[in-house]
Amino acid sequence: INLLCEISQPTHGIITNIGKAHLEGFKNIETIKKTKNELYRYIKKTNGTLFVNKLDPILIDLIKNYKKTIFYNCEKLTNKNCKHENFYFKTNPFINLCFKNFQIPTKILGTYNAQNIAASIIIARHFKMSLQDIIKNIAKVELTNNRSQLINTKNNQIILDAYNANPTSVTLAVENFVEFIKTPKYKENLIILGDMLELGNNAQKYHQQIVNLLEKKGLKNCILIGENFQKTKIKNNYLKFLSLDECKSLLKKEKIIKKNILIKGSRKMQLEKIVDLL
Repeated sequence: INLLCEISQPTHGIITNIGKAHLEGFKNIETIKKTKNELYRYIKKTNGTLFVNKLDPILIDLIKNYKKTIFYNCEKLTNKNCKHENFYFKTNPFINLCFKNFQIPTKILGTYNAQNIAASIIIARHFKMSLQDIIKNIAKVELTNNRSQLINTKNNQIILDAYNANPTSVTLAVENFVEFIKTPKYKENLIILGDMLELGNNAQKYHQQIVNLLEKKGLKNCILIGENFQKTKIKNNYLKFLSLDECKSLLKKEKIIKKNILIKGSRKMQLEKIVDLL
């Protein structure tokens, strides 16, 4: 990151979040924080501007009261109105934001994306884009490339989020799915998870934590794919497959119909290849 800063010489910077990714190389979360902080350090050294989520304690700690900081945040809408500078969101199932007296509808899934939308609006406003133009353009955005895609096949409704996976993103995806199925298209639900890779020595611990989360959330129908998930201990009757091909064989034999489905896994697992079977 420092090298890229030296090359591109940014005047503004944003870190959306710091999660448990690529731990096999980074070893621990502290190394990830140190590495991502290279962007903050460069911006501060050159007296640039930072955009920071004020609800993220890790990021707040890293900026160290730097003055040229523009804060944003996005909270779930309860009984609050939108007459001040905070963002609020609700889902239906897409994220809808309100900001001041403006309603900002989107075609974007995932409560975890609410902060990203708020960040993009704050940055656009900083560079003098009108709120009306921002709203018009955000309404056109549809996520693709296996990232929180909503796909309606003739048999099922699928959230395809199989571009990549780590303990942080999988936890958020599962929690979002629990919210998503509160107003379901179909009565039955299915979660298909593939291994989270590049987690190093703690890989097994993190996969067990995800299984524990599924059970805690009361999710009964789950398919787990990969060597790491194969070694987890489960209480429910989750299906386990060592490889994607084994899972595909099952899906070809047993037709999955009328289900809300979440698909999430690391890039190497290539879980998007099962969409055509659903």
